[in-house]
This record gives sequence, C-alpha cells and structure tokens, in this order.
Amino acid sequence: MAADGPAVRVVAMHVPPLDPEGLRDGGFNDRTEAARVLATLVRGGTDLLLAGHIHTLRSTSEAGIETWISGNGGVELGAKFDGSDLHYLAVTVDAPAGTVDVEPVLVP
Repeated sequence: MAADGPAVRVVAMHVPPLDPEGLRDGGFNDRTEAARVLATLVRGGTDLLLAGHIHTLRSTSEAGIETWISGNGGVELGAKFDGSDLHYLAVTVDAPAGTVDVEPVLVP
C-alpha cells in the first residue's frame, strides 16, 4: 500500500458485536459493550468487519460498517436452520483504490 494512498481497514473477530437477526442470540452478551466496540470501529474508520460464531452466512451492516458473518466452516447447523451451506469468503483488497470486495464461495 502506498503511504499516500487510501487505507483499507479490515477488522476480524470471532463473535460479531450484534446478531443481525437475533435468531441465535450470537452477538456480544453485553449490548453496551457491543455499542462501545462499534463506536470505536467507526471512529477508527473501519471499512469491513468480518465475524463468525453464528453458524450462518449473512451480509449486513453494523453501525454503517459493511459486515460479513461467515460462521459455517463445516458445521451442519447453518444448513439445518437457514440453508447456509459450507462456504468461505474471498476478500479482495485494492489498497491503492481504497476498496474491498467480499464474495462468498460455496464449497461443493
């Protein structure tokens, strides 16, 4: 990445601050802590948040940050509840352009 070019800030964590649908109660146990973490990420200019834990595949937004939850690394729980089959995320970062692209890839 060029020193004078745009930065792309990606944060990865196991548990997402908030469960986007609340179906599995898979976010932080403390919503105040979740809000503090999200506020810190926003202040830091986070462009992409990656998380897992919920055993599903979801693209959402948390506090205006593009968020991908990819938590079905071989566990059949996601497939049973919502059809999110075994997958991984292909993340492409173009640092000079300051862009990031996420594409889910199903594993046959």
